[in-house]
Formats: sequence, structure tokens, C-alpha cells
Amino acid sequence: MGAPFLRRGAEVTKGNKRFDEEYDIVVIGAGIGGLTCAAYLAKNGKKVKVLEQHYAPGGCCTSFSRKGFRFDAGVLHLTGGKESGAFQRVLSALEMEGEIEFKEQFQRIVFPDLSLDSSRDVEYLPERLKEMFPHEAEGIARLFVTIGSIYEDIKKLPTLSPLLAEYKEKSFQELVDNYIGDTKLKALVTANWHLWHPMWRNSAIDYAAMLITEPLRGYYYPMGGIQAIPDAFVRVLKRYGGDIEFKTSVDKIILEEGKAVGIETRGGKRIWAEQVVSNAAARCTFFNLIG
Repeated sequence: MGAPFLRRGAEVTKGNKRFDEEYDIVVIGAGIGGLTCAAYLAKNGKKVKVLEQHYAPGGCCTSFSRKGFRFDAGVLHLTGGKESGAFQRVLSALEMEGEIEFKEQFQRIVFPDLSLDSSRDVEYLPERLKEMFPHEAEGIARLFVTIGSIYEDIKKLPTLSPLLAEYKEKSFQELVDNYIGDTKLKALVTANWHLWHPMWRNSAIDYAAMLITEPLRGYYYPMGGIQAIPDAFVRVLKRYGGDIEFKTSVDKIILEEGKAVGIETRGGKRIWAEQVVSNAAARCTFFNLIG
């Protein structure tokens, strides 16, 4: 059994230390990771509290408005939506499929003198590129055969194929350079890598897999904007009895004999918990909140 739950503002003493509140679990950060963890725990009977320094939930998965326009801060879409993948499994496990409405979207990559649309057909991209760059047709074909082989070999892990061994330390830029030379063609092949580092800093294996999985599963956008996703998780968290507090920064994780026993906010509130989950970055967690 978890610790007895005290209402907000109640005071409890553990050992010689005063705490203002008591929960089974405190979650630091209302990003999607923190919200998902908290909702799972609350659904399974734990008394959970999430503390978030921002005024809205979501972290990188959030939206904001300026002069009548809505902007998504980080996440642009969800691959698979409610149809397939890890996110679909989370929605199902938390019984929240009805909380978010998705619309399938298709992307258009636009350059000054050409454009390229996305498709659910994995054969569309290489065939369209060959039409656009006939002088590179052979290289395009060989590139996408290699990409397909990488994808199939990934499914056989932990057995490491010769192809995966060849590219495990290489960037996607190096993979592309092996097959094609046209600068505009390279830009189109790599244009969908919109949230990560430049091509020369990213894994050939990661991007090769993405070029297969994303078209197969499709791009989905939540109605109401990306903010609809964390907002739905907050509703589900509360439905299962969890609590969340915004505009509250955690100053430190309280340790006793090397074990986390609670947190202290920047405002001085101390919350005792059997376990503390940090959805903050590892560097922040270990160097700032603990160190």
C-alpha cells in the first residue's frame, strides 16, 4: 500500500522533518513522459501529484497563440495517431481513445522551384524522385534498396547484420552521399528530418527506418492543435484521481540515506513521497535537483 494521502495544505512529519503534503508518487514535469507516467500510476491506484513550472502542460508537445494564430512549439504530428504504434497503445491502456480526435495529414515540402508531397505508399518517394531527377535514377533506386534492407535488418535485432554493422557509426548524410550527388535531390531526401540535428550528425539507421515507418503508419494531427494531447492527459490524470499543479518549480529532490523521499519547491513547499519520478532532463535532475 502507498502512503496515506493528505489533502493539499495538510502537514505531516516524517522523522524530524516537516512536510506540507504527502503522496505515493511525485512527478516532476508535465511533459508527455511525465503525464503518461502519472496517468498510468493514478489508473493503478497510486496517489500521484505532478508539478510543472510552466502555466500549461506538454513541454515540447504544446501550443501557443500570437495575434490570432496558433503555433505548435515542438511536436508537429504523431505518426500512427490512434491507428498504430506506441502512442495508440498508451491511449488504449489508459482508456482515453475518445479524448483526442485526429485527422490524417499529408506533408508538402516546398522549395523555390520544386515541391514534393508525402504519401502512405512507400514506393511513391523513390519513384517520384526518379521522375524529378532522371539523371540520378540508378543511384536513387540503389539508395532506397539499401534503406529497405536496413529497415528489414532492424527487425532482426539483436542480431547485427553486416549492413547494420557498416552503418551503425555513420550518419544519414554519409549513406546518401554513397548513392547520389545532386544537391537538390539530397535536400529533398533529407527534408523531412525536421526536429533533429543536421543530416551529418544523425544516424543513418534511424533515418532509414523513419523513411519506411512514417509513410506506412501515416501522419496524424490532433484537432485543436498539439496542445490537445497534453490537455487530454491532464483530464485523464484527474479522472483517475491524480493531481497537477502549474507554475510550480521544483528546487530539489529530498534525499534520506541516498533514497528520494520527496521534493521541495522553489516556494518552500515540501512534499513527501514514497517515490519521485523526474521528467526533467537527466543533467537537470542529477546536477541541479540532486547535486
